[in-house]
Amino acid sequence: MAVIPETERNTVWEQIPANEIVAPENKEEISEIIAGAYRDRKTVLPIGGGNDLFTANKQFDIGIDLKNLASCFRHTPEDLTATFPAGMLFSEAQGKLEESGQWIPLNPPENGTSTVGGIISANRFGPRRHRHGTARDWVIATTVVNGEGKIVKAGANVVKNVSGYDLNKLYIGARGTLGILLDISFKLAPIPEKRITFRACFSTPEEALGMSNQINNSPVEVEALTVVKGRWAAAKANHWWVLIELMGTEQSLADQSTILSSILEKSSANRWGEASKEDTQYYWKTTQLGNNEASPPIAEATISIPKSKVEQLVYNFSEGKPDCSLKILPASGSVIVKLTEGSDRSTFVDQISEMDGTVEIIGSGVSSVKDRWPVAPPSLSLMKHLKKHLDPHGLFAPGTFVGGI
Repeated sequence: MAVIPETERNTVWEQIPANEIVAPENKEEISEIIAGAYRDRKTVLPIGGGNDLFTANKQFDIGIDLKNLASCFRHTPEDLTATFPAGMLFSEAQGKLEESGQWIPLNPPENGTSTVGGIISANRFGPRRHRHGTARDWVIATTVVNGEGKIVKAGANVVKNVSGYDLNKLYIGARGTLGILLDISFKLAPIPEKRITFRACFSTPEEALGMSNQINNSPVEVEALTVVKGRWAAAKANHWWVLIELMGTEQSLADQSTILSSILEKSSANRWGEASKEDTQYYWKTTQLGNNEASPPIAEATISIPKSKVEQLVYNFSEGKPDCSLKILPASGSVIVKLTEGSDRSTFVDQISEMDGTVEIIGSGVSSVKDRWPVAPPSLSLMKHLKKHLDPHGLFAPGTFVGGI
């Protein structure tokens, strides 16, 4: 096991508030580290690619970099299952599966530095959530080091497994606060033969969301349905764009395109057509939150809200704000909003809470847990109960998650 001196820490490590950073090379070494931390009452911080890492200005005893733990890849193409080490890059995992015409049906925006464990710990997703759901729909087994340093497994490497409690779900989105993910097993899907994306421009959010609802109920194989405006629209214009990604065979897509074209032709769209690959990548990319002199500091809020309230929320945030920026997955109840330095975050948060939503804010002005997760979820008391039982001594990233978990 390598202990990383401060003089040799890389860009990610330099940002880690840990007294010591280690890079274990196998599961047994991680188990020993956690067993020692349990004995000595030391705190630990799991480190993946560092993209979603949030430390809430806390100081930790040990930072554990998982990238060396990348050797337990297993793929069974005939069963549509695969197991990946938590430290493997997510892009590398998808690349390995692509050789067999398969993939993990998640497309979170990432720059190639996110790890499999990081994606699952943060429960990241992309526009194709519309059809494929989230990690909770695809993770079938996990291997974890628990709060006593023991290696424990949950689930099984089979697609249909309904026996016992599905403990895998506890670690998805837990941000490393319940244990350290060692490896994760997924059920897989075949890569579609072809994809095409249409885009349509509308003048109002009501028109755009109304068209999204119509398309969602039409007989086409929609893989992703997204409404964007502002910084997520290529022209950054004061218009609302609907992006519709279709999937299937050549013949199937030809038939679907005919149906979709008929719907859009009869709509109130200012213009519409098939989007180029470059346009599609621009619309769906993640926001770059790095600030510079040419652009004011911003933050990005990811909101989860009942689907029935999406239109009202979008209307509230866009009324009288022609320069607003939003990215909406209407069928999933997910809305991403750009917050500028002068945004009234208190009113913003109150509106989300009144609509029974939750929100995570990243970027400028976010330094505490309350800043990042300003609305307590209804399940907070249960989450604290689970934390107490799975990590009784508070070893794993204490105080860095919603509610101070």
